Amino acid sequence: MLKYFNVNDKKIACWVNPVDFGAHAQSLVFIHGSGGTSDVWTMQYSKMHTRFNILAVNLPGHGKSEGAAEQSIDGCVARLREIIGAAGLSRPLLVLSLIHISEPTRLLSISYAVFCLKKKNIKKIPTHTLQHL
Repeated sequence: MLKYFNVNDKKIACWVNPVDFGAHAQSLVFIHGSGGTSDVWTMQYSKMHTRFNILAVNLPGHGKSEGAAEQSIDGCVARLREIIGAAGLSRPLLVLSLIHISEPTRLLSISYAVFCLKKKNIKKIPTHTLQHL
């Protein structure tokens, strides 16, 4: 179900669990790549919403979200923190699509995060989900 969150006086559109958003112990936040929308994650979140709180974000300037698209990674991170806060989620797992990043240190950080998820052997998250990180 599409839900709007007010972030810095802008409506941010996110797909959330249709019935029980906030009722599950673990939350997943799906983040699309540049120029995309939360629709790229439909196959994943439509099968996982009965076990997880799902927040599939349409970043500002994408999909039905208001505002201008961020022009930097740091700007995207700041907006994403605000969106997650507005949704009332704490300590969610982030699911990212592959996007082009010009700074190798940023790419290393993302790769490291994926490695940590796999190392912890989190059984709640299907392995096919990790392929999309």
